[in-house]
This record gives sequence, C-alpha cells and structure tokens, in this order.
Amino acid sequence: MTMLKISDNNRFLIHEDGTPFFWLGDTAWEMIHLLTREEIELYLRKRAAQG
Repeated sequence: MTMLKISDNNRFLIHEDGTPFFWLGDTAWEMIHLLTREEIELYLRKRAAQG
C-alpha cells in the first residue's frame, strides 16, 4: 500500500507517485426516513458482512 499526500495545489489527495487517489464513501443518513425497520436491519447486516 502506498502512502497518500496532498497535491501541489492543496486540492486533492494523490498517491506517492502522483497519480490521483479516488475516494469513495457512502452514507445511509436518510434510511431512517425512507426505509422500514426490516429494510434497515437487512442493509446493516449486508454492510457488516462486506466489512
């Protein structure tokens, strides 16, 4: 695994070799409003299994 650093323009994360680092994340902030309890539990079980 390579280390990350800040790009020269201070706007991005890049790998040590200068290639862009793609940051991917997700949230489930709205699930309380949109899903049933059963759907939430299924989602959380799936996410826990994915690590």
